[in-house]
Amino acid sequence: MAYLDGFDSSKLKIIAFDLDGTLLNASSKITKRTSNALVRAIEAGYIPVAATGRGYSTLPEDIFDVPGIEYVICANGAVVVELARIPRDENGRISSESEVPEEAVFYRSTMSEEDLAPIMDLICEEGLMREVFFGLKAYADKVCLDNLEAHGVDTERRRNYIKRTRIPVDDTVQLIKDHYGELENINLDFKDLEKKQWYVEQLKSRSELTIVNSQHFNIEIGSPTTSKADALMKLAEKMGLSTDNIIAFGDSNNDIAMIKEAAISVVMANGTEGALAEADLVAPANTEDGVAVIIEELLGISHAE
Repeated sequence: MAYLDGFDSSKLKIIAFDLDGTLLNASSKITKRTSNALVRAIEAGYIPVAATGRGYSTLPEDIFDVPGIEYVICANGAVVVELARIPRDENGRISSESEVPEEAVFYRSTMSEEDLAPIMDLICEEGLMREVFFGLKAYADKVCLDNLEAHGVDTERRRNYIKRTRIPVDDTVQLIKDHYGELENINLDFKDLEKKQWYVEQLKSRSELTIVNSQHFNIEIGSPTTSKADALMKLAEKMGLSTDNIIAFGDSNNDIAMIKEAAISVVMANGTEGALAEADLVAPANTEDGVAVIIEELLGISHAE
């Protein structure tokens, strides 16, 4: 099946891709086929850019194992990290645990006290699960991490991921207050989805903050200028490129702004209804190497190659 028929791909230079539900398979891994496709694209002169809701410290190690991925957009666009500027260890590797020097952070869009003031009563509600991202790390209340199912995290894989990647603290409310101006993202998690929807409506009506989600149980709050789209455009401008040069892959609501900006927007077959509605084309699911399928067609190579 030819997916790119009818599209002008001659100007494409940047291949932007979400991670969970898009590039990564059901085990949160990059398959050999997808890794090979990315390497071939890099060899052909394309620039791969990972664009994820994950904080830097929660990135999968597979991302660092693909040679040539130099830029990662983290926390839904709050931070862009230039991997090439991170010192490598004695084995020539970097990882999510590597120290990131300030010069490796190309772009930041963080939340101030003024940004959060209209909604602090909402996000500080007792018993609410908060995941707080700042300084390229992710934090959560220990009491919530000990009982994630009660906060809507309904799969063991997701619970294990959160426990593994969030630093437990006693008081995320105080953490937020102590780090105004540094806050990259605040996630709120809900078991009661009606309550979650009420929160979405309140947050949007009372503030200018960016409100998106990547999971059915969460709300992801960023600054008024935070989005994968904004971060990607800043990065494209740095390279002397524009939206005409971008093909973007996503699957969820936090990808919508990015795919709407791209010259060619690709949504995976497993994507949300909102994301699929904005797609120029629908690729095979993330479990079927959908990103690799499109890149292979872009490069004019077959899977067997």
